Amino acid sequence: MKKIFLFVILLAASSGVFAQENEKVLPQRELQVEIGESAIMQLLSGENTSPTISVTHNRRINEKWWYGVSAAYSHNSAHNLVYTGTFYKEGTFQSINVLRSNNDVFSIAPAIKFSYYNAERVQMYSGLQAGISLISGKNLYVDGRTVAGSTMSFFFQLTAFGINYGKDFYIGAEAGFGYKGVLNLVAGYRF
Repeated sequence: MKKIFLFVILLAASSGVFAQENEKVLPQRELQVEIGESAIMQLLSGENTSPTISVTHNRRINEKWWYGVSAAYSHNSAHNLVYTGTFYKEGTFQSINVLRSNNDVFSIAPAIKFSYYNAERVQMYSGLQAGISLISGKNLYVDGRTVAGSTMSFFFQLTAFGINYGKDFYIGAEAGFGYKGVLNLVAGYRF
């Protein structure tokens, strides 16, 4: 009886060990650097915008979901702008001529990512980031005045499709819409 009992215990313990061999051990964190292409934003606004550079740190919730935080920076400048339709107290509209405008934009946003395909070296995902931006700028007007200041704005980035290739170190691309641009090139490390 003792031998049968000992045999059953050893069999149960060894089956648990073999079951652990087949489980996938997934990285729990990732650190990602992104460079966003903003040519479409330039066409829409007429501004010269530097690529948006951002760093994102994500933590895994489960096999499919990640959460994290993203910090981003970009610089934009514009020349010879005319803002029309500025409303004054007297009830008149007047154009404002700006010779040059320079803005530095710093953003921070919580991020969430859904990985709908996870292979050993390929990951496909979608994501969303929404947060705040601090815009610090300076305008030089045609009449010689210089005005500097800062303001807060809403930050939003929707990643409709993202793909990356690599196991620990990876590279990839994201297509979406928002402050980071329409196309982002990414490189990162999972640990």
